[in-house]
Amino acid sequence: MSSANAKRNKNLPVLIVAVLILIVLVTGIIYELIHQNTPSQERADIGKLYPVEEGTAAIISNGVLSESRALWSSQRAYLALSIVQNELNSRFYWDETEQILVVTTANEVATAGLETMMEEAPVLLRQEDGTVYVALDYVAQYTNIQVDTYTNPNRVFLRTQWGETTTAGVEEEGQVRTEQDVKSPVITDVSPDDRVTVLEQGEDWSTVYTRDGFVGYMQNSQLTGLETVEDPGPYQAPEYTRTTLDGKVFLVWHQVFEESGVDSLNSLLENAQGLNVLAPTWFSIQDEEGNLESRASHEYVEIAHSRGIQVWALVENINIEGVNAVELLSVTSHRTNLINGLMAQAEEYGLDGINVDLEELPAEAGEGYIQLIRELSVACRQRGLILSVDNYVPSAWTEHYHRAEQGVVADYVVVMAYDEHYNGSEPGSTSSLEFVRQGVEDTLQEVPAEKVICALPFYTRLWEDNSGVVTSSTVGMNEVQGVLDQLSQYDNFSQEWMAELGQTFAQADRSSGVSCQLWVEDEASMEAKLNAVAPYNLAGIGGWKLGMETDGVWALIADFLQNGNQ
Repeated sequence: MSSANAKRNKNLPVLIVAVLILIVLVTGIIYELIHQNTPSQERADIGKLYPVEEGTAAIISNGVLSESRALWSSQRAYLALSIVQNELNSRFYWDETEQILVVTTANEVATAGLETMMEEAPVLLRQEDGTVYVALDYVAQYTNIQVDTYTNPNRVFLRTQWGETTTAGVEEEGQVRTEQDVKSPVITDVSPDDRVTVLEQGEDWSTVYTRDGFVGYMQNSQLTGLETVEDPGPYQAPEYTRTTLDGKVFLVWHQVFEESGVDSLNSLLENAQGLNVLAPTWFSIQDEEGNLESRASHEYVEIAHSRGIQVWALVENINIEGVNAVELLSVTSHRTNLINGLMAQAEEYGLDGINVDLEELPAEAGEGYIQLIRELSVACRQRGLILSVDNYVPSAWTEHYHRAEQGVVADYVVVMAYDEHYNGSEPGSTSSLEFVRQGVEDTLQEVPAEKVICALPFYTRLWEDNSGVVTSSTVGMNEVQGVLDQLSQYDNFSQEWMAELGQTFAQADRSSGVSCQLWVEDEASMEAKLNAVAPYNLAGIGGWKLGMETDGVWALIADFLQNGNQ
């Protein structure tokens, strides 16, 4: 035997071993690949997937299992009212005093109590700790949500996001799994006759919702016939339609006390130009039950209408002391009584609108207040009345007036751009340029411009400092020149146009040692304010109050609304 053959025979066992090892390795790799890619048939523990205690239900919100749980009673899911209000529909209002749930839409005020039934089950449940729960299918009657309930285990699929919906079928039997892995447990099977809702599409896997109420993952290779359609959701809320004037609003309040104001109306309007809305202060809230004191007059309305002027009668809470605003506004029967009284007055006197001016409300009255505006808007909308709501300039301490919601439900939102400094404050302007501009800009953050009326003062204040004791008195525009003439007779008199304030500042010292200051409101200051708000193209201008203006102010505002507010 040659040395070459001997060497070859000697290496043969090594080669055979190497081949065998290679075969084993390849076989192992093939087995592992087959094993890794062979779908698991392990079934998921549904009880662990949707863990619930007795009397509760799991919530799958937009495909994601929530940590919160619904109550489960009579095959119906109930959600805590606070969650409904904060996350689903803020227009669900709970009256703790009368134990009533009030839901307000653009054209309906619906109520439900603890005894109210729906399909032989209560709409509301109240737990021992006082927590109120509301049936989700009742919520769905007024809210754009999808509510599907299932048993074994109890669970509710809740969808709140809309725009598009994607569905898909399967060519062969498909499986929904707990994870994006074929080795993960199977939640449920999908037959070729079924379609699934695709909640989220990934590169290889998609999150799906099945007809039997499960959410999990399917391989995209199992899905077929994907179809995406526009989907606005199952509930379309009634539209908040508006009643408005044809053009810009020029509103002036007419303050009246013991009488209607009719005796002086003709003389007050003698030189008025461009005015198209009068808001007489006719209705004062007398008590917590919402009863009204009325000073309305048929003759007044007739005079206004004969001049082409609408009447939006004002309702207020500042001329009657002792009315508890929280009790007035939070109790449903009290709000209803107030609204019914206003509607009866509107019908009796042929009013064109209601102007709401509830001031100095405590924060705890805020929810009841905006609920009043919602309910009043429904009553006004049904009768073709214009609803306007008066507001302070926005600030942290007036957030509870809910301007953004006013901007949805009311026809006009008025920003009262005055009382920057007021009786009892330190001396200063009643309505400086920056105060007006900022008040309008902040209001526009919440309310569309086509609804905003900027109200400006026809008055200012004469400030007097007597050895540190500061007092002030109201001075109408029509009195300002006389006050300036008087101040000019005192010591150290001076007056200067302050461009940054948009008004003249005057001061003088009396011989008695009293220091006087006056931030003038006149035609020049009014023109500066109008120019400041011109870029915002607002719905109109208001003025407080009738009888304090000068004749030139009428022409200024009328010309501005016709030509300059754009």
